This record gives sequence, structure tokens and C-alpha cells, in this order.
Amino acid sequence: MGDVFLVSPREGIYFYGKVLVSNIVRKVPDSFVEGKHVVFIFKGNTHEKNIDKYMPDYSNLLIPPAIVGDGYWKKGYFHTIANIPLTEEEKKLDFGFYKLHFKGNFFCKETGELLDKEPKILGMHGITTISGIGLEIERELIINPSLLEENTRTSQSLTVAGVPRNQWHVPDNTGSSLHEKLLNEQLLRNKLNSEGISTVRRSGGTNNGK
Repeated sequence: MGDVFLVSPREGIYFYGKVLVSNIVRKVPDSFVEGKHVVFIFKGNTHEKNIDKYMPDYSNLLIPPAIVGDGYWKKGYFHTIANIPLTEEEKKLDFGFYKLHFKGNFFCKETGELLDKEPKILGMHGITTISGIGLEIERELIINPSLLEENTRTSQSLTVAGVPRNQWHVPDNTGSSLHEKLLNEQLLRNKLNSEGISTVRRSGGTNNGK
């Protein structure tokens, strides 16, 4: 618990993450989740493999909190760089998971305990496959390529900063069947279509967090 790690979706760019729950002890039996870990991955990033620019912001997550196994570290997808004990804020963080069940879906903690309301930070209950985190991150980068800019949260940040659009540098994935498939999935998940939206709302919040 408290491990700070790096995950690198592109060469030379690293997003910070932290383990808030390690070695999950289930109160409701589930052999798949027992002994696993809850991780949060932030939009804050760096070009260096160190903790110098680590500034956790739980209102600005890159992807929802996830339950993962040791394989992410053993296979080198996550690289631990430090251990920072949980703060009081982290200990009291209002997060949980949405569990799909044939008898009815519900909100719960990683331990399986039921929650009587939707938590502020919500993930999907269950083990994230060894490629799952990568796919989730890739979707976010397709939607908002500016996330690859070091310490730039969104294109809105560039706008507020007064950076002209002709000075933005983002990859052109037009015509890529893979990227278009991922983009379509993200649009569906956000209940959007190809027409998009007329106004982009700036917000720091998200209900998407060893």
C-alpha cells in the first residue's frame, strides 16, 4: 500500500499511479479479487523516471480506479519508484466499484461490501486483464491527445493558457481502423455520436482511481 508507480503508454512519457489498497481481503468471497490491488492513475505525467513531478489529484484521474494483479509489475507494465504512506485524504477517499450481477447490479467496495449510494469516484468491479489498463489509457489518449504533453491536462488547459491551436502538436490517426474503433467505443461510452457537442465544459472532477 502506498506504492507510487509509472506506466508508459508511449516511449518517453510516463503517467503516475498509486496503490491505495494492496492485497485485498474480501469480506464477500471472490477468489479472483482476493489478494489483488486497487490502483489509481493520474493525468499528471513526466518525461523522467522519477517522482519529482508527482502531484496526485484524485479529481483529475486518467482512467477510473482499477483492480489489478501482480502481473502488471512482474511483466514491467508498472514500475514502482517510491512508497508514500496514504494521507488522511486518501484514507477517506470516496471511491468504489460498480458490480454487474445476474441478480442485479450494485455499488460496492473492493472487499465486496455493498454501498448504499454511488461513490464520487467509480470504477468497474472485477480484475482488469493484463491488457485492460493499456486499452483504457489508449482510449483516453485518442479522445484527448494533448494528454501526452508533459503536465498538460486537457486541450482546455492549452486554450486557457492562450496557446494558439496552430502550435498544438498531436498525432494524426485519421484512417487508422484501430484508432477509429477505439474512438467509436469511447463515444458510445460517453453517450455521444459523430456530431459531438456544441460546448466543452471545463471541469476538474470525474466519476471515473501495495
